[in-house]
Amino acid sequence: MTSSESGAGSQSINLNNLKRDKAGSIEIQKAILKVLESGFWIHGPEHKSFEIELAEFLKVKYVRGVASGTDALELALRAVGCKRGTNIISVANAGGYTPIAAAAIGCEVVYCDVDTERLLMNLESLAPLLSTEITAVVVTHLYGNVAPVHAIMELCEPFGIKVIEDCAQAIGASESGVRVGTIGHVGTFSFYPTKNLGAIGDGGAVASNDLRVVRRIEELRQYGWTSKYKIDIPGGMNSRLDEIQAAVLRVGIPKLDSKNEKRRKIVEQYSIALENSNIRLVTSFHAENVAHLAVVILPEKTSRDRFRAHMDRFGIQTDVHYPLLDYGQVGLVNSKNNHELTNSASAVERIVSIPLFPELSDDEIYRICSALRNFAT
Repeated sequence: MTSSESGAGSQSINLNNLKRDKAGSIEIQKAILKVLESGFWIHGPEHKSFEIELAEFLKVKYVRGVASGTDALELALRAVGCKRGTNIISVANAGGYTPIAAAAIGCEVVYCDVDTERLLMNLESLAPLLSTEITAVVVTHLYGNVAPVHAIMELCEPFGIKVIEDCAQAIGASESGVRVGTIGHVGTFSFYPTKNLGAIGDGGAVASNDLRVVRRIEELRQYGWTSKYKIDIPGGMNSRLDEIQAAVLRVGIPKLDSKNEKRRKIVEQYSIALENSNIRLVTSFHAENVAHLAVVILPEKTSRDRFRAHMDRFGIQTDVHYPLLDYGQVGLVNSKNNHELTNSASAVERIVSIPLFPELSDDEIYRICSALRNFAT
């Protein structure tokens, strides 16, 4: 292996590089200056325009901005009727965000296993868990892959169970031509800077076609007010998307589909590089997915540490999304069941994330592909 093949002397390739997208953007600079000159910092015209424009993008009736994706999950759970002692269903391999939101309410989480190909909610695991004792199912579109929401809706409907889509990693994705976040009863979104549509701080949103749900979220996101200073709704919080974040996000919405397409094309090149390998891509590059994270799964008995050290020698940063299942987290004690999740437990030991963002150069993609081809399992 030559020095150029190993990446020696080359600049390291980070998992993500936010500066390339925003730091030099004149459009974003103008948007921020416009906010500064307006005198509106919270829930002003940028925020209202953002809600309208994102609703148009998603083809949903209502979008409401909130302070973070985790707040969006909590507000959605509360808005569909979850309260202390309520049972909800979620997967255990998605970073702990749903059980954190559930814990704030006092809900108990029943964990569902995932499929082996895309690591998404498994219908065969879900069906036996459904009953009238379940209030909501949270469906996570993990890594930009699209979970089978239409089928989950059909399974939940006889029990009156509400379906919440966690679209933090999948904004712009679709199932059967319908944008995710608009298929279930409520969709939640995160605009953390690394997301496909990212802010320059924190931010989130909730989407729904149900006006009653949206009205409740409007009340809950601002202290539980039914009118100014009149707190009638329990569980309210201070969760507002500020004007600067809304302005930056408005710049990003028209570019989102093209950037998602760039992500898919990069993942497709990784897939080609792995054609003769036992390493498999979890992330899909098919048209309705949006390739948020490029996640590979290693063969059993292949050392993850050895793979990561190999990539590091090529100057390529890696990470693990996510290294622990939720029910194994010491700080998450609101689990209703601790049964073994076979597929989730197997995958969590073997997944690795490699760099993926639309601004990767052709040379960087080539180096990553070379490193993948050169790893002997």
